[in-house]
Amino acid sequence: MINNTSLIQNNEISLTEAAAAFITSEFDKKNLYGYAVRVGVEKGNEGCNDYKYLLGYVNEAFQSDKIFSDKGISIICDQNSFEVLKGIILDYENDGTSGKIRMINPNAGHTCGCGEGFS
Repeated sequence: MINNTSLIQNNEISLTEAAAAFITSEFDKKNLYGYAVRVGVEKGNEGCNDYKYLLGYVNEAFQSDKIFSDKGISIICDQNSFEVLKGIILDYENDGTSGKIRMINPNAGHTCGCGEGFS
């Protein structure tokens, strides 16, 4: 269970209504009660961009993590990733056959064609 005592109220990482609905549905389908969305970055692949987005569902946070809440969903980000992800919006897009969470990052100068990398 995520401890909301370190919750940051100003949403420097936020969700669209579509992303919130999708994540809530995923939590319900997978019985992930008390879970949060963890976002982060790691070094990109050679020949790709500087960073690659990470996204997952977790039920614990580290003391050094930043914890946000938007539309009833907790969002966790480690301090190093937050320096790069500050201001992002998680969105959900569905092309009719499949859907995915995508990151809208105002800090990204260039985004990879796959949508998973940026610099």
